[in-house]
Amino acid sequence: MIDDFHFPCPVLHTDGSGRILAMNREMMRTAGLEAAPAAGTVMDILMPPASKIFLQTHLWPMLLRDGQLREVYLHLRSSARGRIPVLTNAGPGTYHGMACYIWVMFVAHERSQFETELIKARNHAQAAASSLHGREHFMRSLANASGRALAFLDLGARCRFANERFGQVLRCSADELDGASWQEWLDPEQWAPHHTALESALCGGTHTALLWRTGAFAPCFQYITSRNDRGTIDGCFMVESGEP
Repeated sequence: MIDDFHFPCPVLHTDGSGRILAMNREMMRTAGLEAAPAAGTVMDILMPPASKIFLQTHLWPMLLRDGQLREVYLHLRSSARGRIPVLTNAGPGTYHGMACYIWVMFVAHERSQFETELIKARNHAQAAASSLHGREHFMRSLANASGRALAFLDLGARCRFANERFGQVLRCSADELDGASWQEWLDPEQWAPHHTALESALCGGTHTALLWRTGAFAPCFQYITSRNDRGTIDGCFMVESGEP
């Protein structure tokens, strides 16, 4: 055991083969040891199987090649507290005049818990995104199968969804429709009747307006109020209702 200093973190000295030369009191406390291991004991005894394998297959080759390790994530084995997550730095040093490697470890319980929560949140987000993509694909397929032009406008009268038929009627691509205002689709002389229909829908009513474009047929569109789960108006649908 190292008696000449009391760092507030586990410190371990080993030779180039991983045999323990000395450890400080904090290392003993963290690992749940009542006495320092016998001289020549390999440091592997301080770790659970997965960390032992990682140590031998990756860390020692890196340390011998590069001369140092920085912020390596490992686990120590503790009889009292199970596995202890630690961040480990290692580099060359001397012990009683003999070349050695010094391992300094920082217990990382909070980081481990934080990373676990991040992984859960990421998995939840990925599952939600996958589910949302599936629902969106279903709704888009259903809207396309209806045979009628259909779009959804938010409270700012900007397009948040349009099916293929809607794009064909307005002669626009999906990229052009996404986020575009209804005013961008219409000739100025058509703004007034469509504005009346839009305002009616956003106040809870339903109104029909004629969509006219030069050289094209003139379908009628109903503006239908949309409400969210709380019953609050969140926009309106434009639904093709046929030719006048």
